[in-house]
Amino acid sequence: MAGGMAFYHYSTDLMKASTHKRIAVEIANAEMEKIKKERFPAGGLWQTYSPTVTIAGLTGTQTINVSDVTGVSYKKVSIAITWIQPGRGNQNIQLETYIAP
Repeated sequence: MAGGMAFYHYSTDLMKASTHKRIAVEIANAEMEKIKKERFPAGGLWQTYSPTVTIAGLTGTQTINVSDVTGVSYKKVSIAITWIQPGRGNQNIQLETYIAP
């Protein structure tokens, strides 16, 4: 009986962690698509910023960095989301892409 309960508890935690990771990827992907649509802003001013995001009730930080790529007119876009998963500590995902003018 105790083994079954432990298995249930562990699998429930694993499912929650998987769900939080999937939601974090979806949030990062939505932000990536938003940046792609904006293309290059007037004046070419980009910055790094870190808004707070909510992942199924957990608070996380989304770090967005858009930077120049040396020698070409492309921009490198990196989006990372970090959150604290109960029982598992810090978790994170990161997406990167390049945007052409």
